[in-house]
Amino acid sequence: MVSDTVNSLRILMRKRRTFLLLISLLVLIVLLPLLEDSILGSIVLLILFAFILLFGVYAISYDVRNIAISLMLAVPTFIVVWTETFQSSPSLLIARFILSIITILFILITILWNILSVEKVSIDQIYGAVCVYILIALVFSQVYSLLYVFSPTSFHFEFGQFSFSSILYFSFVALSSVGFGDIVAVSPLARAIVSLELIAGVIFVAVLIARLIGAMAGRQYMKRKRTAEEKIEFEKGIQQRLSKSWSRCLILVFIAVLLNFSTSIVVMNIHIPFYLDSWGTSLAVIIGTLLCGVLAGVLYNIIMAFTYWGSSYWVWMFSSILVAVLTWLFYKRGWVNLRKPLKLLAVGILTGVSNALLSIGILFLFNLPPYQGTLVIYDFFVHQTGSIQVASFIENFLVEMTDKTIAIIIAAVVAFGIHTILRRNKPPSHQLYFLF
Repeated sequence: MVSDTVNSLRILMRKRRTFLLLISLLVLIVLLPLLEDSILGSIVLLILFAFILLFGVYAISYDVRNIAISLMLAVPTFIVVWTETFQSSPSLLIARFILSIITILFILITILWNILSVEKVSIDQIYGAVCVYILIALVFSQVYSLLYVFSPTSFHFEFGQFSFSSILYFSFVALSSVGFGDIVAVSPLARAIVSLELIAGVIFVAVLIARLIGAMAGRQYMKRKRTAEEKIEFEKGIQQRLSKSWSRCLILVFIAVLLNFSTSIVVMNIHIPFYLDSWGTSLAVIIGTLLCGVLAGVLYNIIMAFTYWGSSYWVWMFSSILVAVLTWLFYKRGWVNLRKPLKLLAVGILTGVSNALLSIGILFLFNLPPYQGTLVIYDFFVHQTGSIQVASFIENFLVEMTDKTIAIIIAAVVAFGIHTILRRNKPPSHQLYFLF
């Protein structure tokens, strides 16, 4: 009886390889700020780090080569961490960060590769995806710590000072694109690394979307047979049938809002004179419906109006609605297609021109100031023309056309990437939702 229970537990754990790693990472997040300042706490954290390495190795143990490589990395890493805990020195601290980065990065990439390569996503892949997200933040926290060792002025701490918990907290803030501002990257190199983490967070979400949608297609392929009615339905556009599900539409809206929000925060932080906050809306239209895109655009603008922009900026939701409608109209005509680059470029330009006209009207009717992110362009044309009205007119058209072209291209590329993943999973052609 006991042996049967043990065998059942063993089988269950093999199917949940990443669960223990996830639990250990969550425990680390909770205990690190509580224990790092005491000697006893440091020992507890050292033991916890050992479990993280162990569970990380187990999470990728489906291939013997993974076990060998991960152990070759984990063992010296733990030895250095162990030594540095009890006998701290600058050289050991540097070695600790470097080895931790390499080891955690290998585990991260291996788990992510497994998620992207399996034919069917299970609960273990979901756990793995969460682990990858946490590990990304952990890797960057080690990079920031290493940078701090060489250049302590790279970061400004509004409250408190440098610690492992504070820099991990900062890494999560950067990865999630929240940007509280209590810890600020000061040096150019630090800002560049933060920008990379911001981009990594956005890309990870996009890749995960593609993988989950691909798995959904694979499950439907196993559950349903190809029929003559489905062939006809494909010709009419099977994506419309798929997106009638409110649950899927709401998930897509949430993801699109997250993509718009994350990209907007990245752009504001690295001071690019664009918006780039509408590609998620266009993506929601392409892989969902017009309704999904409209809801995503409106919700995103409401969130930004009451967090970053100011409550009076809620009126920009009309711009998002226009983007969604134009994307839908051009998509139905077959213009949103990477195989038709000239038409895709035209979609961006026409959408930009339409939004520029709308923006000028909104600025005039609601007496709103110029957007701070593109103020450098506005100031340039004020200096060149000597006219505020002309400068505002030129800035709106120039920025909107460029911004919306880039946004629609990004949306088309991501949608095409999702389409490629679906084809790699080999569902029947009539179940491919993206009609390129």
